[in-house]
Formats: sequence, C-alpha cells, structure tokens
Amino acid sequence: MDISSCLVHNHHKMKYLIIIFVLAFWAQDTQGQCPSDFSFTKQIQIDSFPSKYNCGAIMGSITIFGPSITSLDSLYPLNTIGGSCTIASTQIHNLNGIHFSSYGPVNISNNPFLEDLTGMPPHNVVDIINNDALVNLEGIAFTPYSGNLNINDNDGLISTNGLIEFSGAVSIDNNSALKDLGSLSSVEGYLLISHNASLTSLGNLSTVKGDLTISNNASLTHLGNLSVVDDQLKIHQNLSLTNLGHLTKVGHLIISENDSLTNLNGLEELTIQNAFYLEKNKSLVDISSLANIEPVDLGIVLKIADNPLLSECAIASICGFLTVNNQFSEIHNNGTGCNSSMEILEQCTVDNHELSQTTITIAPNPASDYIFISSNDEKILDNILIYNALGQLVLSTKSNTINSSSLPKGIYTVVVKTSIGLKIEKLILE
Repeated sequence: MDISSCLVHNHHKMKYLIIIFVLAFWAQDTQGQCPSDFSFTKQIQIDSFPSKYNCGAIMGSITIFGPSITSLDSLYPLNTIGGSCTIASTQIHNLNGIHFSSYGPVNISNNPFLEDLTGMPPHNVVDIINNDALVNLEGIAFTPYSGNLNINDNDGLISTNGLIEFSGAVSIDNNSALKDLGSLSSVEGYLLISHNASLTSLGNLSTVKGDLTISNNASLTHLGNLSVVDDQLKIHQNLSLTNLGHLTKVGHLIISENDSLTNLNGLEELTIQNAFYLEKNKSLVDISSLANIEPVDLGIVLKIADNPLLSECAIASICGFLTVNNQFSEIHNNGTGCNSSMEILEQCTVDNHELSQTTITIAPNPASDYIFISSNDEKILDNILIYNALGQLVLSTKSNTINSSSLPKGIYTVVVKTSIGLKIEKLILE
C-alpha cells in the first residue's frame, strides 16, 4: 500500500472512531459527563460510578489500581475505551462488570486473587502478568487472537487452555506451575516458551510461522506434536529433554545445551532450509536419525560442536553435505571421530567394495604449480576438497585440473567425491 493510500485509509479509520465516540456520548443524554481518563484507586469510586457518571464511552485510558478494590461490577455502563486499560494490584476474583473494548494496550497484572479472565477486553497488545490464582485462560473469548500476548509470571497457571490460534507474537515465560500448553495449536508470529519449571508437554502445538524459542524449561521431556517452524527453532537448555517429537520442516535449527538429550530421534523426516547448529549437548551420542535425510535437507550451514560424547558422525547425510558444502561447515570439540570434517570424511570412505576397486591418481605428486586428478575406471569426479595438515579446508573445486601455486608447501589431504562415494589421497606440495 502506498503512502497516499495509507493516509486515506487512516483518515477513514479516524473518522470511524470519532463517529463511534460521538454516538456514544450523544446516547448518554442525561448521563454524567465522562472525564478523558479514569483512575480508580478505591472500591467506593467504582461503586459510585453509575450514579456519578454512568458513562458509555471515554476517549482516554482507564486505570484500576489498589488493594481495596474487590469488585468491578459497577463498571457495567462502559462499552468503549479509547486508550489503554490497566487492572493492577487489586483483590478482584473476576472481571465481572467489564464489558468494554479497548483501543489501547491491556495490562492485567499483580492481582493475586484473579481466577477468571471472562470479559477481558480484546486488544492487539495484552499483558497477563503475575496473577497467581489464575489456573487457565479459558475466559479469553477472542480467538483466533491477533497481536502481542505476554503470559508471564503467573505462578498458579497450570494450562493455557482457552487459547487456540494466534496471528501475532506470544510470550509464555516463567509460569512456575504450567504443565502443558493445552489447546494451543498454532502461532502465526513469534513464540517464546521459557523458564516454565513444571512444563512437561507442548500439548497440541504443531505449527509456528515465525521464530520459536523453547528454553530453560527444566521438566520438558518431549516436543509432542510440533512439526513445522517456518523460521528459527531454538531448543536450548531444557535439562530433561529426551525426545524431539516429529519435526518435519524448520527454517533454522539450533539444538544446544540440552543435558539429557542422547539422540535425535524424531528428526528422521526433517527438512532444514537454512542452518543447523548442534552444540553443547553433553549427553548426545547418536545422530543416526539424520542418516536418511538428503544432504540438501540439512540446510546450507552445518555446525556440530562441543558435544563431547558424540563420535559417530559419518552418516550418509553428513558425508554428502561435507563433500558439497564443506566450506559452510564448522565441526570441532566433539568425541574422537567427529572432531573435524576431515575425521568424518575419512570414515565416510570405509566399507564400500566397489569404491575400493577405484584408484584415484594425482599427478604430479609431489607437485608445485598444477595437479591433475583422474580415476582408473572413468568414474565421474563430482567434487574435490583439499585440506591442510590442520584439517582446514583450503580449496574446493569441481575441476580436475587444479592450480596449487597459491598453497604453501606441505602435506595435504585430498578428498575426491566420485559417482559412487569418496576417496582420500595424500598430496605433497614442494
């Protein structure tokens, strides 16, 4: 939409809002005049609202704050709030009396006895924070929800039942009693699930269109039905996690510091579009679930690092990736056999009888300026990788005639990908 169209759109929207408020005020007739903002700090102010004001709409914000407030019943005449709505530090048990919609952000926080959110005014920014008697979100009646929703620090919250779909961003953080995500099935935007100490399951969650971060949930053991994350999925420091569920599609995958994770079961049908980082999982020993994935489905960047017990990395998908995209890999500080690309590639050549009959010739060898690489049985040479003595990739090419004059003197390892597998030879440059 161009600027002129936006201006026209906003102009019409403003006219529409003004008409709403004008009609609301006109309809009051003999009712009291509404202030531009309301601030209630005592119960008596709320109780006297119908007789003193009896307003249907206000242009400004409403603030309800204070421990003497126990009921919102007398706010029933209000139907429209032009600004924000804050209900904080009260002793209310429910939102009875709230029937209005708010055009500004909604904050419901620090209400220790609040048990029911029925009547909560919808808006595209909602904070539900530190309401310790709240056990679920079933009173929320506006789904699918669009906007930003923060559900944080509600120590009595057991389930997010009441939420089904979102087309905005959601934060579910530090709710110490939360056990599962209940009916929540999809999120169109960003989703954060973190520091929920009792969370064991992601419930019905299956799809996230934006980024998803699952971190520091100490009791989480599996990812349930989660299958698609279009952008980045970060699975980080979930100390009890042992099962990755049934992931099938991820934009960018980070699996890090999950201390109980021993394998990657659940990733057998995974497609990664961008990058795959597997790092600092101290119990990880088995990544064979990735074996049958096409190398291209591991993304375009691969990092396997600081997994001290992981020594078996020479599986088909990783062997294939390293022979094509090795310059985009980072592999180190794992167990012996998976400490570098070179270690993995050396194992990738084992147990192939047909390949053992193939001889790769590097001539001249020793060499100085140019080398020519050929095979004895006309196998197709798909890719050639040259590593220095430190295991660093110094050259990658598809040409079998190579100008080596820019490389320092020394001993090199040449990995040749043929049409049936990998061959490794030594090269001396003088």
